[in-house]
Amino acid sequence: MYKLAYYPTEESMSHSFGIYDRREGALKKSEIRRNYIIFILGGILFGTVSSVLNVFLAEGYEFTQTEKIVIPAVIMLISVLLFLGFGYMNVKKRERQSQIIGINIVRTGFDQKTPKNVEFFEDRLVYTSPYKSYTEYYDEIDYVVSDSICFTFVCNNSGMFFSIPKDGQDADALFGVDRLLREKFGESFIYEMEGAANA
Repeated sequence: MYKLAYYPTEESMSHSFGIYDRREGALKKSEIRRNYIIFILGGILFGTVSSVLNVFLAEGYEFTQTEKIVIPAVIMLISVLLFLGFGYMNVKKRERQSQIIGINIVRTGFDQKTPKNVEFFEDRLVYTSPYKSYTEYYDEIDYVVSDSICFTFVCNNSGMFFSIPKDGQDADALFGVDRLLREKFGESFIYEMEGAANA
């Protein structure tokens, strides 16, 4: 069993929320990619419909063969660029919403005056503070991200994350916790140090 005592810091909680949001939330790369794909497809569809209506179904004007190629291509390009702009604004909007959520999480969960303890057992970890105790079993945790600032535990089922800062901790206890978590989580233990990650 290993025990870490710490004060939650605003830095570590904000950092952990950033990790959680990048992997699970609005800033997840697959979500951003899907957002752009949807908007590009919307631009192509809009461009195609506009081209058909303006060139091929236009009455009273005969377009040359060159015009029938150039005009739809220009309409398509403008439509795709316009919808890409909409996609970019949508991503930025979601980033702002995410930052607001992160700020609110940090403000409501951040209490630097109350010390916290976490004990690591073979099958679970237990958080304790002067007023409450909370148990999380390892099989309920999807993965752990370890970097120079903190351990971040992510639980997808509950939509929660936990942050345990490393600053001021006993080095031997940290190495022990690190070994235990590597053993328990295997590939679900993600090591991110100085930009390098094992997953």
